[in-house]
Amino acid sequence: MNIQLWIVGQIAIDALLVGVLLWLIVAGNRRRARDSEAQSEALRKSEEILSEMQEITRELEGNLEEKRELTRRLLGRLDETLERAARQYEQLNDLFETTESVSTRDRVSLKETQGTRESIRSLLDKGLSKEEVAQRLDVSVGEIELFLKLGGCTAQP
Repeated sequence: MNIQLWIVGQIAIDALLVGVLLWLIVAGNRRRARDSEAQSEALRKSEEILSEMQEITRELEGNLEEKRELTRRLLGRLDETLERAARQYEQLNDLFETTESVSTRDRVSLKETQGTRESIRSLLDKGLSKEEVAQRLDVSVGEIELFLKLGGCTAQP
């Protein structure tokens, strides 16, 4: 075999191998570029999601602080109401103690009071005005109104 043919054949094989190597290098670079783009896209999406989550967190913290403030105000109002109720309870206790200390001669008998209540209820149910009932029973209009406020009668002319 001719040495020149051998050298030409060797050069052709070397050129083919160089071409294959170049092709592999270019294909690898393309694949790395695609992988890099995919990683960049994934990173960008992750950052967007993180940003949205931070915004939601800020909104939730704001809402939570509003709820805390509202709760503080409501608890304050509830405490004030409870204090007023406690004072009124004490006043009522004092009033009942004073009422119980009234002498027996000043007290109205339970029977008499029950009769008056029944009479008031009956006359009001018949359609008489508070003033007319007060005149007939010889009681004040204020007593009639107190009776009505305490739930002594369903009809309130």
